[in-house]
Amino acid sequence: MAVDLPPGLRVPSPPERELLEMFVVQAGLALSNAQQRERLARQLHFGEILREVAQSGSRVGLEAMLMSATEAINRGFDAVRTWVSCARDREGGPETSVAHPPYDARPPTCEPLRADLMVTAWPAGLVVPVALSDTGVPLLPTSPEKVRESLRESGAGQAVVTPVGNGQEMFGYLGVGLGEQRKALRRDELDAIAEIARELGRMVQSARLFETEQRLVSELRELDRYKGELIATISHELKTPLTTIIGHVELLEDREVGTRSVAAIRRNADRLDRLIQNLLDYAQVRERRGFVRRRVDTVELADSAIELLSQQAESGGVQVAFDRPPVAVDVSGDAEEIGTVLNNLIGNAVKYTRSGGRVVVDFSATDDWVHVTVADTGIGISPVDRAHLFSTFHRSSNPEALSLPGTGLGLAISRRIAEEHGGRIEVESMLGRGSTFRLVLPAMAT
Repeated sequence: MAVDLPPGLRVPSPPERELLEMFVVQAGLALSNAQQRERLARQLHFGEILREVAQSGSRVGLEAMLMSATEAINRGFDAVRTWVSCARDREGGPETSVAHPPYDARPPTCEPLRADLMVTAWPAGLVVPVALSDTGVPLLPTSPEKVRESLRESGAGQAVVTPVGNGQEMFGYLGVGLGEQRKALRRDELDAIAEIARELGRMVQSARLFETEQRLVSELRELDRYKGELIATISHELKTPLTTIIGHVELLEDREVGTRSVAAIRRNADRLDRLIQNLLDYAQVRERRGFVRRRVDTVELADSAIELLSQQAESGGVQVAFDRPPVAVDVSGDAEEIGTVLNNLIGNAVKYTRSGGRVVVDFSATDDWVHVTVADTGIGISPVDRAHLFSTFHRSSNPEALSLPGTGLGLAISRRIAEEHGGRIEVESMLGRGSTFRLVLPAMAT
């Protein structure tokens, strides 16, 4: 701080010097506060730019996300043009380049610039200044002319470029073109641009992961649709000749040919018929979008299932007990499909119970739910198999269970039907001790 000499060149008195010193201190404090306020204001400004860029990450699609981000960057740094270019991803996705203000045509890409930044700036996260007047840029050994050409096209006199990436992977670069008369960017501005580039890298990675996930989901859905069509087509093609075979076997049985071959043909034809019917049921349940609900008496359906399986239970030495309720227990749904579930649950109990064992079918109901319980003293299910019990085509790892014929579709179909009726299937089992399956369905509203 300096002051003019007083009139007459009189030396200030001690009190006057003390006052001057106080003024100097106050002026220094005011200057320091002003500088600090300016720094805080700039930090707030850069933080606001970064916030706007981060909010761009909520946009759907990488291109829309980057267009919103470049607009925020361009406005925040009062730039002539801001651009971002990203190379193809590992899955072979498209190259993405956007700019604000937009180019008349597709924004140009610069592979030499990307290659230079990969080697020189990416390892240390550097921001590289470039001006039209530069004769050479050490950090851009092969691409400075390409950058200057971009500046001329944008009407900018200078720019900064910096890599965009995340983790160990560099995706592309960010460029901010500035007016020729503008002062060179200060250190805090370069640091802010570097942080924005890092945020862009995180956004690009998230967007590409999301796009990859969507692509995989779409492919899986298409495969699942194809699987369903394949199952339905093969099942229908097999059903016609099999029906003919079974019809001719019945004719041979009526004529009492009495050969063991006829019995073997009949047994295996029936087994194949059950397989195809399961495949058809599975395809039908998968493709159906709805059904007509009617009043269904689950007691009658259980009684029919037990009667249907009585011969199998008798030949296997399995006792089936049915604690039949004295009144109807009604639910709302499709009688044929609920019957399929009960046939599967009771049929499995009979099939996987050893000779001398017992299967018990029991009913209970509340105002809201109907419970049909099928308990057996069979071979049981291990914890490992229970985890995959309702998976399509799953067969038990138990050798005893594998020795019995099955498709691995019955429980998958049953659970799908139960869920479509607003219910569920519960399982309790202990290996070697037996299993309890419980079909739970919403009770019929009265």
